[in-house]
Amino acid sequence: MDFYTPGVARVCVAIANNPADARRLTIKRNTVAVVIDGSAVLGLGNVGPAVAMPVMEDKAAPFKQLGKVQRYHRLRPQRRNRSR
Repeated sequence: MDFYTPGVARVCVAIANNPADARRLTIKRNTVAVVIDGSAVLGLGNVGPAVAMPVMEDKAAPFKQLGKVQRYHRLRPQRRNRSR
């Protein structure tokens, strides 16, 4: 499914002409990403990404409360151990 977003090209061109405008014209100014694959959760060990999500939500809460920063959670698939 494709969505047409009229006007977005204008913002892209403005940022291309002046990259410093990215902070003003996008959510970049107050956004952090919290990414985890769940392979080393403190006190729990290797529990996987879904189980680690509540831990990351808890760690991200101060960003929102104290810094007025939006946070986005991303679960990352675990890497498979490669034998040599």
